[in-house]
Amino acid sequence: MRGLPNVSFILLDEADFFPPGQQHDARDVSERYIAKSNPWIVMVSTPNAPDGLFERIEREPENSCLYKRLRLDYTYGLDKIYYREEIEKAKASPSFERV
Repeated sequence: MRGLPNVSFILLDEADFFPPGQQHDARDVSERYIAKSNPWIVMVSTPNAPDGLFERIEREPENSCLYKRLRLDYTYGLDKIYYREEIEKAKASPSFERV
């Protein structure tokens, strides 16, 4: 991703699941484009391990964080993309809290 001209949009999908070193590199490389071409940087992910990329960004003070942070859990999709019966079944999974 380094050295690309006129970058206008960067999407890091499931970024909390990148290996720790890659999380740091992906953020560094993406943010270096701010001064070059002022792109939109969008990071999307479900939570992964403690002290991951998203937890670190969540801990940044509001007045110095580069990102607008949005938390959209499954409740935003209830009766739209998720049926309540499906969610009740999914709650039986030990990993449900990570959704």
